[in-house]
Amino acid sequence: MKRLLLVLMVGLIVLPAFAVDETTPPLKIVYVNLEEVLKNYKRYQENKVRADTEVQQLFAARQKELDTLQQQIADLEKQLSGQISEATRTELTTEYQTKVNQALGLKDQAYSDADKKREEILRPVVENVNKAIQEMALAENFDFVLDAYKSCLYVKPSTDLDITIRLTDKLNTQY
Repeated sequence: MKRLLLVLMVGLIVLPAFAVDETTPPLKIVYVNLEEVLKNYKRYQENKVRADTEVQQLFAARQKELDTLQQQIADLEKQLSGQISEATRTELTTEYQTKVNQALGLKDQAYSDADKKREEILRPVVENVNKAIQEMALAENFDFVLDAYKSCLYVKPSTDLDITIRLTDKLNTQY
């Protein structure tokens, strides 16, 4: 749905360009494959490795807590499966639910912290990519820069329109 809306919006902007007289310069529309840029951008790849390492370390630290909770949960399940009084069963069931909720909360918090850490490490690099795109667009008078595989339904391959390699080279020389 977003793609359709984007195509319609671009169409509404581009179509009037064809209705103007011959003295109006044509729109300069180019595309970039951001996925390919990020794959070949050295700084992004270095930061991605760093982010992955730090996330793994974060999960390793949380895994010890989670293992302890899971062992406590298993012990409570074992106790609940045996012959116990109703009062003890109620108490153990409450404790069991508390431990399960703690384990789920710990997992959720670990994923949330991992997402924050990954974003913290990668955000400056992504901002640098966006800045480089804006600089290229201003320097070369591009009217539109589209992400070839996220925002468009079809892109005719063309070395004149594809700035992926030029953008990657620019980013890698700045780094």
